[in-house]
Order: sequence, then structure tokens, then C-alpha cells
Amino acid sequence: MGSVQSVLEGYRVQVLATRYIERADSLAIIMKNTINDSVYVDFEAPNYKVRVGDFIEPGV
Repeated sequence: MGSVQSVLEGYRVQVLATRYIERADSLAIIMKNTINDSVYVDFEAPNYKVRVGDFIEPGV
């Protein structure tokens, strides 16, 4: 059975870009334990990027 995915326009705040996965993961753990929002670690060559939030409007 196939899955359906939807794409929503929105924003995330990038808090780190590094070539080291250990640094990205370490910050992501700290952020998850500190803030009440979603935290993401994405790889975009050559960097791992830590981003926070699922915001609908900028500046909110």
C-alpha cells in the first residue's frame, strides 16, 4: 500500500552548520532537552545542519 505525503510551506531556524556529525548530534540533544520544539539534524553536503521548529510564519 502506498503512502501519501503532503508538503507544507513553513520555516525552521538553523542554529548550527558543521562537518562533524558528533557536534550536530550533541547540540540536537541539548536543544531537545532545553526547548519545547522540534529539532532536526539534516545532512546537506558537506555539512550537518541543526534546525529548530516548524513555524508557519517568519518572526513568530
